Amino acid sequence: MRCVFGIDVSSKSCNVAVAINECLVEEAKLGLDMLGFNELKKLLSSYSQPEVVFEATGVYSRRLQRFLIDNNYQFVCLNPLRERLN
Repeated sequence: MRCVFGIDVSSKSCNVAVAINECLVEEAKLGLDMLGFNELKKLLSSYSQPEVVFEATGVYSRRLQRFLIDNNYQFVCLNPLRERLN
């Protein structure tokens, strides 16, 4: 069973979509602050071996990246310029 968290990061919030075996099972809009990250941590811990994927959005995605590193979550940060070229 593959669990993927797709996260779309904007300046003050992020939209989270959770898919299991390519079926959307949950969506949430969270702030990029302590409260939002606590909610994200609850979501991540409720699934077995979640994979996190998000697009680099400059300074906005750095807070998310720091949270994931500090909490030992594996993630993939996509470069939007490179993805558009392929």
